[in-house]
Amino acid sequence: MFKRSRISDNCPRYQPPGVASAFGESHFLTFDGVNYTFNGKGEFVLTRVNDRLHKFEVQGRFEQPKPRHPNMPKINETRLMAVVARDNLSSVVEFRVRPTAARWQYQLFVIVDKEYVYFPDRNLRTQYFKGVTLYQPLLMYNMSHIVAMFDSGAGIEVTFRKGHMTSCVYLPDTFKNKTRGLLGKWSGRKDDDFTSPDEEVYVPPGASSYQIHHQFAMKYRVTEAMNDKVGRSLFFHDAVQFSEYDDPSFIPKFEFKLFVNAISWNMTFCVIC
Repeated sequence: MFKRSRISDNCPRYQPPGVASAFGESHFLTFDGVNYTFNGKGEFVLTRVNDRLHKFEVQGRFEQPKPRHPNMPKINETRLMAVVARDNLSSVVEFRVRPTAARWQYQLFVIVDKEYVYFPDRNLRTQYFKGVTLYQPLLMYNMSHIVAMFDSGAGIEVTFRKGHMTSCVYLPDTFKNKTRGLLGKWSGRKDDDFTSPDEEVYVPPGASSYQIHHQFAMKYRVTEAMNDKVGRSLFFHDAVQFSEYDDPSFIPKFEFKLFVNAISWNMTFCVIC
């Protein structure tokens, strides 16, 4: 009886969470370990679960960086600049990179239900909202690293480091085989990661970046209008209107080599945090 009742030291029933990430200049690592790049401009579904038991949404905003000098040509790539999430009936939590001139103290804007939230001292390191807890890790004081844990067991970890934003998404095992979005269909298989929202198109992982862009990723673009397959934008458009971010006609460069050390650094970050 004792052996059956006590918690085992080796955790035989423990199911590790699914982990996926979006980072930097539009790099993605899916829940099943497929890495690729997608340089869409606008707001897109990172992952979405919409069934009878769970309704979980994470969206990312990707913006085209401005040239360092006015007379330089535009850069034909995009970067992750904001992430927003909601779990069932929880508060809507948004993380947004601050403009360069506004980073003298804090690196990120944190917005909960359209209200700006701050972590000014250690007494407010953990803050509770409807269905979600926000936490700034120890030894962090500049809001460059924030964790959001939702009541469903899902979590998001957002960091801003050396000019690049990284978002790691953690999902409990109960979400398996239910996700759709740029972070892939979490099924334990790589061949179905690039599944369209209507599940009618399956793009193989070895497809060209052009195919991935047009046949898979662009189908997860969200707008301010509701769409049954991808939802609608959850972002708070207070300072800049949605139309200023959204550009479905944007044509990126498709011959982009994904450096191995970038993937290695990102995987290390997601595992140790």
